[in-house]
Amino acid sequence: SAAKDPNSVPFTRYGREILVTVELNGHPMQMFFDTGASTVSLDRKQARAAGLTVPEDAEQTMHQGIAGNTTGKRFPVSSLRLGPILKRDFPIDVIESADMDHPLLGQSFYGDWQYTIDYQAGLIRFVRR
Repeated sequence: SAAKDPNSVPFTRYGREILVTVELNGHPMQMFFDTGASTVSLDRKQARAAGLTVPEDAEQTMHQGIAGNTTGKRFPVSSLRLGPILKRDFPIDVIESADMDHPLLGQSFYGDWQYTIDYQAGLIRFVRR
């Protein structure tokens, strides 16, 4: 179980997606564990709900997705944690014109870890590369 293994993270299913609970600046937030996303992305509404303010000098970004191309702003958050993975001053993207069910936790966050997804147990098991 996840309680016995600090490198295991529980997840739930949301349709065909995997939903995990991360800590963004110390506050819990549900995100899709998105193996197809390259970055961590939130829409404007989700960013506001997380208490984030997009800085005036945030880097302009361009995103491609199933809904087409859109712009965003990239800036660092103080901390982002999922199980054994903790990143500080970690860049996230706030997408300008997106309306997502949940933010996307992409490979920029967990790409330096190996992981296995145990659908039967409802766990993602991480191992540092």
